[in-house]
Amino acid sequence: MDNFRRDFILFIKKIEDNYDVNSYLVNDIRVWPLLRNILFEIVSRHREYTLKEKIYEKFINYKLKKIKKKQSEESDVFTYDSKLEILFISDDHFYVEYNSKYSNKYLDPIFEDLSKKFKSRKLHLSSQISNKKNITSYQIKTRPNSEEIKIEIDILDFLNQLKEDIQNTKYKNINFENIDYILKRKLEDINEGRNFIEDMKVKPKYIFYSSYAHPFKIGVNIASKLHKIKTIDVQHGIQGKNNPDYTNWTKVPNNKYEMLPDRFWTWNEISKDRIEYLDNNSLSGLNATVSGYKFLERYDKSKIQQFDVLITLQPLFFNQPTYLQYFVLKLIKDYKNISWVIKPHPRHTNRDLMKIEKIFSFKNVNITRQKNIFELFKQCKLHITEFSSSAYEGLYFNVPTVFTNHIAAEEFPDEIKNKLFYISTDYDDFKKKVFQLLDENSIENLFDSTDRNFIDLPPINEK
Repeated sequence: MDNFRRDFILFIKKIEDNYDVNSYLVNDIRVWPLLRNILFEIVSRHREYTLKEKIYEKFINYKLKKIKKKQSEESDVFTYDSKLEILFISDDHFYVEYNSKYSNKYLDPIFEDLSKKFKSRKLHLSSQISNKKNITSYQIKTRPNSEEIKIEIDILDFLNQLKEDIQNTKYKNINFENIDYILKRKLEDINEGRNFIEDMKVKPKYIFYSSYAHPFKIGVNIASKLHKIKTIDVQHGIQGKNNPDYTNWTKVPNNKYEMLPDRFWTWNEISKDRIEYLDNNSLSGLNATVSGYKFLERYDKSKIQQFDVLITLQPLFFNQPTYLQYFVLKLIKDYKNISWVIKPHPRHTNRDLMKIEKIFSFKNVNITRQKNIFELFKQCKLHITEFSSSAYEGLYFNVPTVFTNHIAAEEFPDEIKNKLFYISTDYDDFKKKVFQLLDENSIENLFDSTDRNFIDLPPINEK
């Protein structure tokens, strides 16, 4: 069966085998990590529409024009002359509402712990969540890029050759013509991250964030290496075997990539090994440390069941026709005595939400606006998702997960083999597992981090 993540990794490995990918520089910085990310972005967002779907998209465009956008508000701006030892950079995607305020579920436990010894501050990149109340962090105000970005001829030749190579792959119908333009625009955004570090009169020792692939954070990585600041990416989601941002890096140079963080902090040993090791058990050249997932430990695991099954959706990916497999929809329709709650993904747009509401318009289904997935896990008996890492979070609350996309078999092979998670890809097996698991509740918690002190982990403990 097709697995767009695995197929993309094979595509990337072929490029890394056939080209000297580390020789392509912009201002002496190797750009291959960024190009790799751009290629995945283009592939994963590709969608081929039928005529009926095109007509429906136009209808949604009409409806969306009537939705008024909220005006953003300015929040407190971070001053660059602050004498700090550790900075935390947060995004709206990772905030959940907890005890009447918004918390970053990945960074806040680390921030609170390390703030006891180091002068620390949490900042946030300006976005929609910035308008919410009770965010206890300052907004990052960046100096816009003023540098003319020049793409050297060797990179343009490389990109043109890639476009030709792609014609002999399954991606031949995807438009890669604008890849050089995308590269230039992202390099401009990267320079804002570099400016942010350069403008600080007193540099911190460490910078923590989640999801390094954001151009601003890539810029932070580049500038931080020049000033001997250690950057740490804290795990925020799936780091399966075929995640191109975190695994299968076959050409990491001895002095590392400027665009990547110095270290990755992961939830568990499985994620750590996938970053540090390649398929042949050789080292990738990237460094990872298990830091756990302590935000979960703030929650009482006692259940207050209010519905049967939680379904967490994911963003549409490469040529995916719908938000969930049809056999799941059939079970929802066939068994109206089971109560279902649908949780859209934080990255779903108004366009997505309109489609989701139409697809799941059943009396036994509720589409929730609850952003805090932990509250939902406390209220359900079973979790369904395609291949989301929210399955890990369900473990803490003793909620079993059934994956419904065959991709999960390759992303979570060890977990499925050990029956931490389950997978079904047809109606009969799915029905059997759902009814079986609704009657059972005995799974292993993968998060046991109570004995882990962040201050004792590298690079914090390194001299």
